[in-house]
Amino acid sequence: MFWSGCRRPSRAAELRRGNNPGTFESGGIACCVIHGLAGMGKTQTALEYTYRYESRYDAIFWIRSETQAELSACYAAVACKLGLQESNSPAAADSDRNIEVARDWLGRTRKRWLLVFDNVEQIDDVLRFIPASHAATHGAIIITAQAPDIQPVASIFQRIELTSPDVADSVRIRFNCLEREARDPEEASEAVEIASIVGGLPLAMATIGGCMCVANTTISEVLKTT
Repeated sequence: MFWSGCRRPSRAAELRRGNNPGTFESGGIACCVIHGLAGMGKTQTALEYTYRYESRYDAIFWIRSETQAELSACYAAVACKLGLQESNSPAAADSDRNIEVARDWLGRTRKRWLLVFDNVEQIDDVLRFIPASHAATHGAIIITAQAPDIQPVASIFQRIELTSPDVADSVRIRFNCLEREARDPEEASEAVEIASIVGGLPLAMATIGGCMCVANTTISEVLKTT
């Protein structure tokens, strides 16, 4: 489940500057790596970008990348989505062929596309899935990962590090999940206390806020359990 309050719109806007398809008139692939510790909102930042700028692309593909099996299955499914699938067989050879077909299409089409490789462990895991960059290519890649040392994989390359937001942003995430503002100064102060307890981690704040909505509890009740 993705709690919407965990999104970080300002960083999504930063992504746009590097992955704006308007910069692709000369062709090529742009890539941005979003990195940071677990719970910083890397996936949510990428998700926010796809929501906000969907109209800028002809096709967006979300590739789960925690394991090679997930990577292969999701990427092979791209061929199916594009109507290029050569076989419905789950056999490894057929999956590899569909991966090749999808990668070739992405490398040569003039359509504007976005690939999101989410939760990459090692950059070597995704290298075989990155299309070759041709003059006609108009694509963008987003990689989310904890590792900060991922090497450039495209001619246009940037890194965005996500760190813990300040207290004000952490509190905002909490009340975004509740879809309201603080009722009074006391509740606002309690939200600041919770932000301090969890180190301001966006995912932790969003998860607590979401659980409060489901359980219909108050911030005071949450503090009593911590």
